[in-house]
Amino acid sequence: MPHPACRLVLALMGIIVGGDLCSALADDADAVKEKLFQAKKEFDGEVKKFKQTIEESFDKREEAARAAGDKKAVDTVKSEREAFAKTGETTAAAHAASKQKIAAARIALDQAYTAAVKDYVRVKLDKEADTTEKERQEFQLSTAFLFGKQTFVSTLKPFDIRVGGQPFQKDTNKFKLNGEPVPHSIFCHPDDKGGSSVSYSLPSKGIVAFRATVGIPKYIDGQPEPFSKATFEVLGDGKSLWKSEPVSSTESFQSCTIKLDKVKTLTLRTHCGNFGWVHGVWFAPTVAE
Repeated sequence: MPHPACRLVLALMGIIVGGDLCSALADDADAVKEKLFQAKKEFDGEVKKFKQTIEESFDKREEAARAAGDKKAVDTVKSEREAFAKTGETTAAAHAASKQKIAAARIALDQAYTAAVKDYVRVKLDKEADTTEKERQEFQLSTAFLFGKQTFVSTLKPFDIRVGGQPFQKDTNKFKLNGEPVPHSIFCHPDDKGGSSVSYSLPSKGIVAFRATVGIPKYIDGQPEPFSKATFEVLGDGKSLWKSEPVSSTESFQSCTIKLDKVKTLTLRTHCGNFGWVHGVWFAPTVAE
């Protein structure tokens, strides 16, 4: 048995070593946190530049249109400006260069998140690693449709199509959402067994998000209400990712934006009882990287 004096020395050594270890861990955590903070700061700066560039572009285009007395061009710019203010998204070709810059900044921050997770794991800070990974996934989802590459699902090749009563329609703008036609929509009428579905192979391993609005639009005069409630469902590799609330009437729409995690096959499915007049539409379903 160690002499009491030795035990005291060992105890003090333990305190010192333990203290040094805690101090080292704290220093490591601070270093990782600071590096990620700087990456976030740089991204925020790029977002501000992006917004300023887009607004300046709107100003120049509107000024030129007004100088030319071109009402149609003015209305187009105003519509794009309003949409940008509401959603933060812009699809105008004039903004392609700006979108490329912010897309690169988004990739850089995503890489910084990934590096931070790895660094936290290396220094045994698992809680911080978990928190950072969750934050990274939220960042991916929240920015996918703002700055990522988007692909309309209707432009992909469909397979395993199950419909009834009416033919499957892809890439259509026949149906209206809140009075406006929506291009790149998909029409799937259920069969007499109470369901419809269509599947797609996703074009990239980098797909991280899916977005769509669903419902039963009224598109002809005197159209009856659906004979039964309908539920819309999104599946990834056969796993349910989202379900709508039951839709029991026309012109009642629901939207979803969901995370896709390494999904290879996307399936859009509709469930109902009596398939009469359950004219289910997926309005502009889109995936984003």
